[in-house]
Amino acid sequence: MSNVILLSQSRIDYNCTITLSSGTNAAALYDRDKKTVWQSVGSNDTITEIITIDFGRSKPFNRLLLLNTNVKKYQLCMADDTVIIEVLNNSELQNFQTFELQNLQTVKLKCFTTQTANQEKKIGELMLMEHYYTLAQN
Repeated sequence: MSNVILLSQSRIDYNCTITLSSGTNAAALYDRDKKTVWQSVGSNDTITEIITIDFGRSKPFNRLLLLNTNVKKYQLCMADDTVIIEVLNNSELQNFQTFELQNLQTVKLKCFTTQTANQEKKIGELMLMEHYYTLAQN
């Protein structure tokens, strides 16, 4: 078993400006209810769905958590499309990723494919957090 890690609260909240390439219900991405979801509209595995998040000011983060998702391949990118992290084959409803500390105002989540081919893409919670500490012992 891994040691307990301490994380910040999600940097994504009601103060952010969230732009969706399709679908509505951006609030579902941060409402702390993984049962409510953002879902694309008219999408398939040939269409890239982009969720752009503007925090309003630069915020530090180095962890990504997706809950209740069917997204298989995705990238987290800077505003200029520089890739921070790329996941090629997510097969889980929950996906947790670690990467170098970023301090950015705007990020994009690019969703390419779904676990079952050509479904609408969905995400129940999208969290960007900062790792504070890992306990030496549980």
